[in-house]
Amino acid sequence: MRPKFRYVIGIDPGVKTGVAVWDRLYRRFELLKTLTIIDAIELLRQYNSNPENPIFVRIEDPNK
Repeated sequence: MRPKFRYVIGIDPGVKTGVAVWDRLYRRFELLKTLTIIDAIELLRQYNSNPENPIFVRIEDPNK
């Protein structure tokens, strides 16, 4: 059975933006990286381009 969301993507915004991509099908991290916020947005676009592999995005509140 395929999970509802193939990828769970966590973003920790800031001067340096941390990004983690969890592959729910294979149960492993596909990516752990520090990016600029612009590059993180582009990464989300790339992952969101395939409707057969839906994503779930969680963004940390930078004010907490």
